[in-house]
Amino acid sequence: MEKNTKMIVILLTLFVSSMPALVQETTKDMSDFPILKGPYLGQSPPGMTAEVFAPGIISTEKYGEVACTFSPDGKEFYFTRHQFEPGTQCIMVSKAQNGRWTKPDIAKFSGKYADLEPHVTPDGEKLFFLSDRPLPGNRKTDENQIWVMEKTEKGWSVPQHHGPGMFVSAALDGTIYFTDMSNWPNPLGIVRSELINGKYVAPVKLEGGVNTPRFGSHPCIAPNESFIIFDSFRDAEKEKGRWPALYVCFRNSDGTWGKAIYLGNEVNHKGSNLGASLSPDGKYLFYSHNNDIYWVDTRIIEKFKPGEIK
Repeated sequence: MEKNTKMIVILLTLFVSSMPALVQETTKDMSDFPILKGPYLGQSPPGMTAEVFAPGIISTEKYGEVACTFSPDGKEFYFTRHQFEPGTQCIMVSKAQNGRWTKPDIAKFSGKYADLEPHVTPDGEKLFFLSDRPLPGNRKTDENQIWVMEKTEKGWSVPQHHGPGMFVSAALDGTIYFTDMSNWPNPLGIVRSELINGKYVAPVKLEGGVNTPRFGSHPCIAPNESFIIFDSFRDAEKEKGRWPALYVCFRNSDGTWGKAIYLGNEVNHKGSNLGASLSPDGKYLFYSHNNDIYWVDTRIIEKFKPGEIK
């Protein structure tokens, strides 16, 4: 396996393991937590250059934070937190309740297994995530497995196994995009699975610049599927040392995907840039940079749209 592929394995899995210390330190005590009110945990919106999201609150020095998602109403924020040693992960949640945001706590469905990469669908009816929990009818675990929960009157349902893969992003019509890991170490890259009559059909590999000349990972699909943002290893000079960088592909009028466009140095800072997601209102792009969560105004995406699509 070549050096870059090994690096991809490390970046994608974030060293899946157990998580005793992180669970023990998490608490619902609000006495030492600032009063945060308003959208996006009360943070001042960024401009056209990416900034750290909620420093010291969500993005911390002690832990690593990656892969985040908001509920459609913007009142629940889920993200992955992991320890640098031994590299444990769980899904955290902060909620807007009684006029203020709660201190991030381990989500009720997480904390026992290594869980990461949450994604709430645009309709708020499903929450997908990656987990190494035992597969149905099998005591064995596999970190490259997608699980899903349905929204109920009492909250999220019991997690159900969806299938192999990682990092789900859903469109308005229920179609999901994710990274297909079934043929590792030669993964298919980003695939698309339509929701037809309540069932997801066999995934299809995306063409165009999404998986060429190297496969893409961690898709972030626009709700109307007009563009897709993903991370990949494409250009050593732009990526500043063979770290993953964020790219965007726009969808042509005939439904095909255009070439991959490097998302600029305002977004791609030196180091790893991966795991993008969009805010429910479409105003902000979130992503992970060097184990912190960053955000930037989505108007920057328009800057890279080809003239024939504008």
